[in-house]
Amino acid sequence: HNYSETVAELNAVASARPATVRLFSIGSSFEGRNLIGARVSNDSADRTDEPGVLLVAQHHAREHLTVEVALSLLHLFAESTDQTVRSLVASRQIYILPTLNPDGGEYDIASGSYRFWRKNRQPIPGSFEIGTDLNRNYSYRWGCCGGSSADPASETYRGPSPFSAPETAALRDFVNSHPNIRTSISYHSYGGLVLYPYGYTFAD
Repeated sequence: HNYSETVAELNAVASARPATVRLFSIGSSFEGRNLIGARVSNDSADRTDEPGVLLVAQHHAREHLTVEVALSLLHLFAESTDQTVRSLVASRQIYILPTLNPDGGEYDIASGSYRFWRKNRQPIPGSFEIGTDLNRNYSYRWGCCGGSSADPASETYRGPSPFSAPETAALRDFVNSHPNIRTSISYHSYGGLVLYPYGYTFAD
């Protein structure tokens, strides 16, 4: 799914399952694309007194398969008749963001061939380079421990400051406004790994 197809899919599922799927937006990307998500719950209102689960895909533009994972999970939670799944939907607020980096995702496929672009599409002040690695733009231990780069030309460029990218700032604001979120999974399609907090250390 490209960006427009992803939005169309979200709208189709929400239209087909209005009792459990409601769309929301956390803001806009640098290029103005809607950072749209779906909330799956049997509650018409977003209940922050109920445990929340946040599922986020496509931090990295070229990891297109993660969009498919998020959409597949949306279909599972929205459509499954399995009682275990239904009980999860009835007892939680499930927030699914299929793409946090729609600008980079669209740029990656714009030529008809993969560019293998990783970052967002935000120009870097004082540089001719474009893009911040959204996955390294959060504030916790920002810039520490050798896991990112201060070089704007690097694929792991962390940005000039934490939350300098509008996409990560939007996600921060969404999480801060939802204290009910108890757990989150960020989907990636490289490495074949399951990583748990915190990635800067090997200590439990």
